[in-house]
Amino acid sequence: MKTIKRWFGAIGAYFTTGQAARQAQAAMELIGEVRPYIIRAADLAVTLSPSPGDDTAWAAIKAKHPRLLTAQHRTADEVKADALLIATELILAQYPLLSTTVARLAAQQSYLDWRESQ
Repeated sequence: MKTIKRWFGAIGAYFTTGQAARQAQAAMELIGEVRPYIIRAADLAVTLSPSPGDDTAWAAIKAKHPRLLTAQHRTADEVKADALLIATELILAQYPLLSTTVARLAAQQSYLDWRESQ
């Protein structure tokens, strides 16, 4: 019971201290800057063999997530989730001081922004 109370306390503190708002603001400031990583991640997610320029990034991502993109029959949502994971990893490689939360939110918002512009 103490663990559950501590867990809910941590969640509450995340929102009441302003940390959530700061992270959301940081992600929003990166939307335009991370667009190329969204496009590159989409290319990696749908291409069977990455280009030579992507080999280093792809090797690092596959080392961290070995089961990524291995299923034979994947739904569009699974491919999209894999692409967002790839984009997050590419963003973290470029901006190592970002938290995973901010990088993931920036990737998601940049994707949504791109999709609305199409």
